Amino acid sequence: MTKLMILLAMLGQLPTDEELLNGFPKEVPLGQLTILDGSLIPATKFTWLLANPPNDDKHIILSDRRLIFSTGVSGIYRFTLAFIPEGEENADTEIKILDHYLKVGSGIAPNPPDPNDDPVVPDGQFGLALLSRQLALSQSDPSAAATIAEVYRYIAKEVSKGNLKSKPLRFGEEIEEATTERLLAEVGREVMVEWGPTWGKAIGERINDLKEDSKIQTDAEYLTAYNEIALGLESIENGDEDDKPPSGDIAYVVIVEETSKRTPAEADLLTDLAWQESLGVKFRLYDKDSDDASDYLAEIDQNNLPQVLLMEEDGTVIGSFKLPANQAEMERKLK
Repeated sequence: MTKLMILLAMLGQLPTDEELLNGFPKEVPLGQLTILDGSLIPATKFTWLLANPPNDDKHIILSDRRLIFSTGVSGIYRFTLAFIPEGEENADTEIKILDHYLKVGSGIAPNPPDPNDDPVVPDGQFGLALLSRQLALSQSDPSAAATIAEVYRYIAKEVSKGNLKSKPLRFGEEIEEATTERLLAEVGREVMVEWGPTWGKAIGERINDLKEDSKIQTDAEYLTAYNEIALGLESIENGDEDDKPPSGDIAYVVIVEETSKRTPAEADLLTDLAWQESLGVKFRLYDKDSDDASDYLAEIDQNNLPQVLLMEEDGTVIGSFKLPANQAEMERKLK
């Protein structure tokens, strides 16, 4: 046992089970990101278990001794904490078991909402946009989100250009090292110290899990993951981009689509040349698999096509969004 634990034992003040779990939330709203932090419990061989997981995906992430949980399914969830008290590691030591009950929402939801249907960001291929957003919102100061997002967009663009490539037997390491260097240069060590143990660690562990599950196996999939991360961060500062005007003068409207999946409504927008000319900007349409589209892939959410990029005369991107459902909505976004 540690000196502190020995002293407490002598004084008859060893923490009770209730004291060990003190500070853990007991009730939260639907969809709220909840952190159960066991890092202060003096223990070794520490494990979290969720006895009754909700019927949804990507609801739980383990980060060392912190358990990060979010669900849109209401109910009472039992979290079991199994550990060996610090200083008692021997063959006869019994594993200590503690249960913590967390109430999410109220009652039983007959049609539980999908926890990944965030009103600001889409789920994406890897679910990283929503995770990135929720973790950033849990920071005491999320104001660095926009700058961190710029770093991830920059790295994604470097990957798309072939300037960053994984080396044999070191998949992803060069990309991650470049990300760390860029973050230190752009946001500084102080922000890294604040964001690293929570946001950075959870995002890194999620990417490692995706690699181990063979879901991220190529640099192109890294690019997609980084764009999802950036999208979640950008939503912190920008909120709903639909309600924000472009930041400069629009010269080009670039639309990247999957032509084979074009719907009739999309065709009405994309083939009405007279209407496009009346807007006073130049439209450019590209299939996502075409060579011409390659320069724009790092700027868009490729899992939510068709995507619209608004660009100034010199090619600077000043806005992006999913293709609207009709001409009136498109005109509103171009104002």
